[in-house]
Amino acid sequence: MKVVTYRFRADGAAVPDAAVHMERLPFAEFARIHGGALIDPPAGWAPPPDGYSLWRTARGEVMAVRDEA
Repeated sequence: MKVVTYRFRADGAAVPDAAVHMERLPFAEFARIHGGALIDPPAGWAPPPDGYSLWRTARGEVMAVRDEA
């Protein structure tokens, strides 16, 4: 799977940052470890890259995820 974190600009908007490849981590295991759920992009956020969905972890972190299993 691949994960893209978001960084915040000075104006408060969030934009995608670099992708991280997690080749050995299946999506089900990622979801079990981090908890959370898929979400729609919050207002002022750039949409996730093509093929990615937004995920908010149980700790409140938001990242774009893509399952490549």
